[in-house]
Amino acid sequence: MPFDLRPLGYTEAEARAFLAALGAEGHAIYSGPQRILDLFYPALLGISLAGPILWLVASRRLQAVFICVIVAAVASDYLENFFVARLLAGGVSGGAIASASYATMVKSGLDSIAFLIVLAVSLRAGVLKWKKRT
Repeated sequence: MPFDLRPLGYTEAEARAFLAALGAEGHAIYSGPQRILDLFYPALLGISLAGPILWLVASRRLQAVFICVIVAAVASDYLENFFVARLLAGGVSGGAIASASYATMVKSGLDSIAFLIVLAVSLRAGVLKWKKRT
């Protein structure tokens, strides 16, 4: 299972097993197309999550708090990508694996919080709109 799909992190043994299982073709995919996707995906996700916040939340202060969570999620995704790229480049020390695993857990947690915020804001807006109709 790829590192991104391990929200609770991974052990040094699990990371080493995954890296060994990648082989030359897997390394080429991670170093090529996946690396390009990892360059754009976090920012595009952040923009997608920020849109409903800016559109549906009237309070500027609340918008700022929610946007800070989204920015932190985006930053942690880029940090995770940096650490994973180091692992793929051969920097496979125990400390490097622990850093990558921790970044994956932080990213997963912040992403979850950001998704829940957008869901709650969207549901609230839908309920308020429905109440106005009735």
